[in-house]
Amino acid sequence: MTKQLCFTLVLLLSIGLVSAIDPIHVTTGGASSDIDSAELQGALSNLVAPEAEVWFNYGLSPTGPWSNSSIQNLTSNTVFSTTITGLNEDTTYYYRARGYDGLTGDTGSVLNFTTSQPDNQCETITSAVFDSFDIGVIALLVLTATLVIAALSGAFGGSMDIKSISVSISVIIVIALLYFIGVVIISKISGNLC
Repeated sequence: MTKQLCFTLVLLLSIGLVSAIDPIHVTTGGASSDIDSAELQGALSNLVAPEAEVWFNYGLSPTGPWSNSSIQNLTSNTVFSTTITGLNEDTTYYYRARGYDGLTGDTGSVLNFTTSQPDNQCETITSAVFDSFDIGVIALLVLTATLVIAALSGAFGGSMDIKSISVSISVIIVIALLYFIGVVIISKISGNLC
């Protein structure tokens, strides 16, 4: 037998052997996610070889480009999972399970998950303080009330002089400053809580 004929027979036997082995099967399972990470699940079945490598592809499009999770080595048909981190918040990601046993490989179907949005507690507290209690509106209300009281006191025998007007303006300034200090303190506290 010539070397070329031997090589051809070995090649044909190898092709026949590979086609006679059932390929492994990988199934893409569910995912659970939060703001910047997700746990992906998959299942390996039909493993005949002693070991198979499994991993996940994930990305922003169902057709790629893909990033790869870390590779796990499995020695039996089982469910597997991995956690991926560093994801963007409020973003839809696509993923699929992959497997390779040294002879055959398989890719599971493409599924997706969406990371969650961050808690907007700080933004809500700060917005409520600034939106609900506008300092200009409060200052105008206090000024108007003070001038009405001063005018009424003048109508009932009191006098509306420069001294009472300057006291009214001083009270308005003090109230406005106290309000502003309160807003700054609440903003600092809410910033520290978040």
